[in-house]
Amino acid sequence: MAQPQLIRISVHPYVRKYCLHHYSEPFFVTERGYIPGYIENALERMPKVDPADYKKKDKIIYGEFLGVYITPATIRKRGNFISSDNVKLFNDVVSDLLHEEMYRFINQLNKFNCQVDDSIRNFQAMYDFTEDELPFENLKRWYYRERKRLEDRKQERQAVQPQYTLNFFAEIEPEPEANPLLGAQMSLLNFGG
Repeated sequence: MAQPQLIRISVHPYVRKYCLHHYSEPFFVTERGYIPGYIENALERMPKVDPADYKKKDKIIYGEFLGVYITPATIRKRGNFISSDNVKLFNDVVSDLLHEEMYRFINQLNKFNCQVDDSIRNFQAMYDFTEDELPFENLKRWYYRERKRLEDRKQERQAVQPQYTLNFFAEIEPEPEANPLLGAQMSLLNFGG
């Protein structure tokens, strides 16, 4: 039986901690789960590139690597290469997931009269994020920007009034015919009956 293959994806340190917190090591690519499923869809076959055309700038290095195991069946089906664009997109997607989770976490704690600053610190402690990986002030600014954006969107939605409402359940009466005999003659001509 063939062994799974290990590939390393360059990630931000906080992205690595977030992924390992939810999926642990060893990290296997499967169809189940948002992040493993995303990695599986990002896999592609290795492009045939002349080594002279390969540039160092094409390689993205974020500081840490996430070791991901891929089964031989997945390699046959998808490939075992992740492009630099997909690595960047993967980091952006996981970062967005992290921010969304932080927003929900803080809002949940705020319902129980916890302060925003304390909630952010609790979130950092939950994932063991250091100040260098994900600074407190950046998270705080992001939270307040997101909260304002969602409040503005909610007000815009309330300000919109429907201009016309369609009633799909109203019964429509057929229009009266001007000459019923003419209508019967037309139907005989059309259907030959």
